[in-house]
Amino acid sequence: MVKVRSTHEKESLAYKPFESWLFPVRGHATIRKNGREREIGDAFGLVVRRDRIAWQFLENMEYPSSGTMQLALDIFDRHGCLKEEYIHHPIRKGLGVWGSELNEGNFLIIETVTVMSKFRRQGIGRKLVLDMIKKSIYLVNNVRFVLAYPTCLHRGEDLRDRAGKTKKERFDMADAQHSVAVRFFRDLGFRRIGTSHWFALSNMDVHHPSRSVPVIEDLDPLEAERLFDDYDSDDSQPEVPKSKTVHVSAPIGADGNFDYRENISSNHQVAADYFGEKTRSGFARLYPIHNALQSLSDSQCLTLLKEYATEHDSSLADLEKMEDNERNNLLHTAACHFKPMCVSWILHSLTTDHPHLKSDRNIQGYTPIEALQAKLEETRLGHYHVNQRFTVRADKFAGFDENAALCMCAMRGWSPKDDTDRWNRTRFGCTCGFCLGGYLSPYMSKSLQQSAEEILDRFASTETMPNRLLSRINVLQYTPKNIHSAFKKSKVVRKGFRLFFSTIVECLQSKRCPTADNLMDIYRAKRAWPQMHLFYFSRGGSIESAFKVVLDLAEQNFKDLFGCVEDRSLSDLRRCRNDYEFAMVRRLCTTDTSDAQETPGSMDQLLS
Repeated sequence: MVKVRSTHEKESLAYKPFESWLFPVRGHATIRKNGREREIGDAFGLVVRRDRIAWQFLENMEYPSSGTMQLALDIFDRHGCLKEEYIHHPIRKGLGVWGSELNEGNFLIIETVTVMSKFRRQGIGRKLVLDMIKKSIYLVNNVRFVLAYPTCLHRGEDLRDRAGKTKKERFDMADAQHSVAVRFFRDLGFRRIGTSHWFALSNMDVHHPSRSVPVIEDLDPLEAERLFDDYDSDDSQPEVPKSKTVHVSAPIGADGNFDYRENISSNHQVAADYFGEKTRSGFARLYPIHNALQSLSDSQCLTLLKEYATEHDSSLADLEKMEDNERNNLLHTAACHFKPMCVSWILHSLTTDHPHLKSDRNIQGYTPIEALQAKLEETRLGHYHVNQRFTVRADKFAGFDENAALCMCAMRGWSPKDDTDRWNRTRFGCTCGFCLGGYLSPYMSKSLQQSAEEILDRFASTETMPNRLLSRINVLQYTPKNIHSAFKKSKVVRKGFRLFFSTIVECLQSKRCPTADNLMDIYRAKRAWPQMHLFYFSRGGSIESAFKVVLDLAEQNFKDLFGCVEDRSLSDLRRCRNDYEFAMVRRLCTTDTSDAQETPGSMDQLLS
């Protein structure tokens, strides 16, 4: 008789650093034979306490495993909420059965399920998964969903079965095993999230819309056409996925044996060389123009496109029909590889007679402008290393690459010279259309204003008791130490310091970015300026030290209240991608260029 049990691997050293929010669960299936128990199957999963990491979801999910990292990148936004495209996009939402309910509660990630081949098709895998779900509910409250990424296993019996086969046979076997894995999870009640490769099971709501979708009606996304390079490669395990969530284009010169250097070859010669030389990859042979847009410089690609267009009368029509194995047309590829001159030429020369180029969708369901927006969001979050490990760089974001922003301007049909405000909003990823300076959203501005007003209230209640004020909020955290004694002794200095925060409120109310220059323009008109210049500014103090305190308090309030019911004055504001980008505001409004962030718990010292 098969025995199934799940355990919490709380002593696992690999997950010890994450024990406050991550709980590894191991399922075991054993059979007793000759008086000894023999393991015939196992499963592994991770229970995520989202409520403990939601304010910094992506940064936390980066480290435990490739599965947690991939889930955070594929399905959720930076703060652990389902990406809007899986709710509202006409293609990416799939059947549309999953929505904002995935933003709530904790969840279990099924990492692996393995059963020895001769014991399969006996319901053992099903028992393992169900027992792990039961164990996760016992360990953590409010486990609302179970998530899985069905695929073939690249280890053990499954990998050994593919040994000695041809490359095509290995791919076919891996595809068959993948189909079995998908069917396994669908039979358990899992349904695909949009058009992603992730599946979810509503664990608590038996009336969830996903429960009413028959297995046969669940959506399967389009897959890219496999290139013959995959079969001809020297890779000993070609069927093991090498793809990434964030696609990074090849470096210039990486996909051919011709000379890309402009100081040696003219653009005209490069264009001629490109078609005259044999390139190494099958992609380059099948899709030479797409490959050029990925590999050559913008000016070289433009020359190549013009050369091709003048070859014969049907050349423009040929360019219009070109698609790669992922159904990207030339506008998709030029935009996503940040080639603004090529994008402008394609829009001017091709879309006039072929407007569908702007609305064609690739296999991911993106139009060219949607693909560019997705690419920009991915690059904003971070980057992959050679070993495919993703490093989150979201807090280091200081604006998109200029060529990327120029591509977006061209796609939207306007010149950056026409509107400086719109250019800045494009560079800094504004999605509301109202960000001051391109980066300070109405929501962020209101949050900062409320934090400054909160500090002013604390000043008012402790005006004659500086030590009590400092015990409640350390307004001197960023000021030179030689000023601290003057603050405690001098009522004039405290009053002048209090005016810093009213100046911040005034600046935000006047719809100006709270940079040091803007704040000082307002503060110099105050009556306290002469005394503060003598006792504070001449000793190395600055008004931005007060703004940093406001930023810290606003960020702490965001962390404390994340997921709670918001203040009406905030919830009624138009939302933006920049609403919670405190690090970007700090970088652009202050002279603090340090990459080091406040250590966890530092705000506990700031606020009592």
